[in-house]
Amino acid sequence: MSRSIPVLAAVVVVELLAAARPAAGDEPTFSRDIAPIVFARCATCHRPSGSAPFDLLTYADVSARARQIEIVTRTGFMPPWLPESAHGVFVGDRRLSARERTTIAAWVAAGAPEGDAAALPPEPSWPEGWQLGTPDLVATTAEPFLLPADGVDIYRNFVVPAETTVTRYVRAVEFRFDNPTVVHHARMLIDRTDGSRRLDAQDPESGYDGMLVDAAVIPDGHFVGWSPGKAPAAGDPTLAWRLDPGTDLVVQLHMVPTGRPESVQVSVGLHWAPERPTRTPVVLLLGSKTIDIPPGATDYRIEDTFELPVDVDVLRIYPHAHYLGRDIEGVATLPDGTIAPLLHIRDWDFNWQDEYEFTRPVRLPAGSRISTWLTYDNSSANVRNPNAPPARVVYGSRSSDEMGEVLFQVVPSATRDVAVLEAAVARKALELDIAGYEKMLVDRPGDADVYNALSFLYQRAGQPDRAVEQLRAAVASEPGYAMGHYNLGVLLWERGATDEGIASLRRAVEQQSDYPEAHNNLGVMLQATGRVPEAVAHYRLAAAQRPDYALPHANLASVYRSRGHLDAAAGEYRLALTLAPDLVEAHGGLGIVLASQGKALEAIVHLDAALDRQPDSLEWQLTMAWMLATHGNVAVRDPARAVDLATRAAEPAGGRRAFALDALAAAYAASGDFRRAVSTAERALEVAMADRLEPLADGIRERLALYERGRAYVEPDRQ
Repeated sequence: MSRSIPVLAAVVVVELLAAARPAAGDEPTFSRDIAPIVFARCATCHRPSGSAPFDLLTYADVSARARQIEIVTRTGFMPPWLPESAHGVFVGDRRLSARERTTIAAWVAAGAPEGDAAALPPEPSWPEGWQLGTPDLVATTAEPFLLPADGVDIYRNFVVPAETTVTRYVRAVEFRFDNPTVVHHARMLIDRTDGSRRLDAQDPESGYDGMLVDAAVIPDGHFVGWSPGKAPAAGDPTLAWRLDPGTDLVVQLHMVPTGRPESVQVSVGLHWAPERPTRTPVVLLLGSKTIDIPPGATDYRIEDTFELPVDVDVLRIYPHAHYLGRDIEGVATLPDGTIAPLLHIRDWDFNWQDEYEFTRPVRLPAGSRISTWLTYDNSSANVRNPNAPPARVVYGSRSSDEMGEVLFQVVPSATRDVAVLEAAVARKALELDIAGYEKMLVDRPGDADVYNALSFLYQRAGQPDRAVEQLRAAVASEPGYAMGHYNLGVLLWERGATDEGIASLRRAVEQQSDYPEAHNNLGVMLQATGRVPEAVAHYRLAAAQRPDYALPHANLASVYRSRGHLDAAAGEYRLALTLAPDLVEAHGGLGIVLASQGKALEAIVHLDAALDRQPDSLEWQLTMAWMLATHGNVAVRDPARAVDLATRAAEPAGGRRAFALDALAAAYAASGDFRRAVSTAERALEVAMADRLEPLADGIRERLALYERGRAYVEPDRQ
């Protein structure tokens, strides 16, 4: 009961209380009738260390606020619960029954008697510390954030590394705040890149500002959050989400100033699932990013729809709007025309947003259409309107802007359908994003950042010509826009406009000399076009400007490797892996170098890591296959795997890769299948001669002679 209560005329209150007054001698008492309701429905928040500003645990606590409690429970303001009862049955429904509301009203009308203390139920208790037990991992923000005494609501994102050395699967998440009364709500995303970390580093305070976080994403089909009164759920291990080493947790807090400076720090407790999940949830977002509500509008409406391509179970719904939101509805129309209500909120309240889990998942067959409608009131009659007088409000991340979305967590009925649904959902999200940025460009013509963002979306939508147009417009409107020149250069290079791509990258570093990504990619382009010394200079600049940047070290290693400087190449690859342990290019490159140095056992470790992430790399497949088929150390050889790798390398070219056929022949011979070894080597020789690969052809002839005599080809053991 932490929010202000509605104002009611005193005469109305008196009349209602009089109507609720019970017969003499039959009055409810606190001990027998009210305490069970308060303990079950209110004390979750109204307790020491709870999110509410006062406690409701004793007769003194409750009786002192009896009149206020009667008003807010009768009007439905407390306990906070927004969904209508006829549209979905959800876990944790906090609504009081009609009988409970009548009992509270009768107790207040009777003068709030305490009753017999012997009838008082035991005071509720909660586990000390973490409510779900000791987490497997606790991640805490490095330092507190100092919330100003006054001003507007603040959205702040805090980046917390998840300190795990192996991939885990997260079953449950619990939030803890040292100062929960200032936290309106929280949500958690994950960032598998370094984007959020870099935004945090650029902001002098703890965390970074804003509500939209492009680099961070929801964790594998889950919306993870906290709001007052929401108890942490133990989670379903069959739906656990993946947490890889190097991943950052991004905790976004919506905080409300209290009139005095406040310090806020957050911890997140993660609980592991015992094994890999067996089901994959997907989040579908319906809504609009083109919201534009004129002042005075009382019935502004947005709607959206999505047709399911596969059978699904709907598990949860998360609606979201800001202060102008009034009515939110979601329904499903089945292929036979049947309407399945999913959610209806008639009086949206931004202060009590929550997610809602169905007590029983809602099965929707393929072809069902999920539809949503959101209505807004931008008039002075809306007591929550942040603008007086009302003003135009558009889509945006600030509380004074508006948003409109309903997220559905669904699970495909068949595992094979996950990819189909994910692709359809991604297309839907992309359509919403493109529409939003196109609308933004109308409102902000010539904005280089908007052009740049829209270009990225067009690339994802498979419209490269429109992507280039946007970037050209960005640098035309702002010639000094280094990011625009950089992105334009990369896109032009990918489309084969080599010289123009290099020229754009040069302009990027001219406009912003301290631009390590631009230096690195310019180096890649220069190296590919034979300007190796200049490429090396840009790689070194990139590495110097950003010491934690692994790619320029991997690229330097590739230069050293191409020149035969294997020790120098290995050193740069190792440095790259120190900075980015999962960098696939560094694992693969180091594996090639180590194989060339005769260090087969170590080479196999790195090639395995590379092929695990990028299994179709021809060079890595052939290097591994050759070692496993021909190495002089019997402990290294693995003919069966060599056959598999070499077969996969040979197949895509229709048997026209001489090197792959040579490796496959060696693998057959190592496994004792000399008939296949001979026929495959003969085909390899034919292709090598046709392609004029004379040195390779000579080697194949020597190996073919061995296979014809029933002998495998074995290289000397150099390790």
